[in-house]
Amino acid sequence: MVMVGGLKLQSVTPYKTFIDNHLPLPSVAPPTTVVHAQERKEGGNEEEDEEEERRERCGEWGDMFSMLCLATRLSFSLATFTLSLSWFPKRMISNAPAATVKCSSQCFGESPISLLERCKSMYQLKQIHSHTIKMGLSSDPLFRNRVIAFCCAHESGNMDYARQMFDTIPHPSLFIWNTMIKGYSRINLPENGVSMYLLMLANNIKPDRFTFPFLLKGFTRDMALQHGKVLLNHAVKHGFDSNLFVQKAYIHMFSLCGLVNLAHKVFDMGDAWEVVTWNIMLSGYNRVKQFKRSKKLFIEMEKRGVSPNSVTLVLMLSACSKLKDLDGGKHIYKYIKEGIVEPNLILENALIDMFAACEEMDEAQEPGHYYSSYGGIMS
Repeated sequence: MVMVGGLKLQSVTPYKTFIDNHLPLPSVAPPTTVVHAQERKEGGNEEEDEEEERRERCGEWGDMFSMLCLATRLSFSLATFTLSLSWFPKRMISNAPAATVKCSSQCFGESPISLLERCKSMYQLKQIHSHTIKMGLSSDPLFRNRVIAFCCAHESGNMDYARQMFDTIPHPSLFIWNTMIKGYSRINLPENGVSMYLLMLANNIKPDRFTFPFLLKGFTRDMALQHGKVLLNHAVKHGFDSNLFVQKAYIHMFSLCGLVNLAHKVFDMGDAWEVVTWNIMLSGYNRVKQFKRSKKLFIEMEKRGVSPNSVTLVLMLSACSKLKDLDGGKHIYKYIKEGIVEPNLILENALIDMFAACEEMDEAQEPGHYYSSYGGIMS
């Protein structure tokens, strides 16, 4: 092999070897004449002249043969070099270092990473992936991370394709583990997310503050009953019991699944909750029809100086409606009358339902009440 500009080209057959194999030198030695000493003496000068003439003829033939060999060698070398160059693009891709190929892909077209940023479908992603395999870039960690992230987060992403790519990574980072878990939650396959989480622990990868929120997002009631307590213990074990981001995830999951006692347990671990977290707890109690506990929690919220919003008032008006608590409903109504919370259609309708449940429609007809699309409140 011959190195030309850092690339390996097919070597040219050595001149001597080629001549020996293809153009064997014919035997043209001058005929041998046996001459007796006496005849040699007699011939004298005649034989010397013939010998000189014979040598001249051989010399001319030798010069011609040398020229023929030189022309053949040059012709063969040029043909071989031309043939080698015809394979230059393929050999460049297969034999060149990865860095050289990467440079070529960026110089003569867009890089795979930039193409992935504008990718809109799995079809486009597979085309880009095929291109990177041909270019020898499919094992680039950044590229593999982007492919998995697209499959897990994009609405047209394919989790089976993401798992195939994931299985090719020798040592996935925590980011990739979390991305896979989040992807399974997105497509409502929390059991696959739990399996991925357990596999992550088996590989001695510790969770972070993003792992549990991603894992709990797609939980159903059955999943919460089966794995909720164990995962809560894992969060405490790894020191995330005081992390607000993780606590919110558990409160939200337990509340949605109807496990309000566990949700309240986590709620009590935190402090200075914003109104959104209070609303989650109120909604959880309403969902399991524990309206008295919902009312009690709202009173505690007021004591802590947390200002309610329209969602809070809708939840409390719903609880008062079920309890037929007119006084509690009027207390909620003050937030609207005093302008603390701006009314909207949903809030006005909840107010109508509360007065109707308490059989106090006259209260709803008083001046100063807000007009509703149902026509029950006059302004």
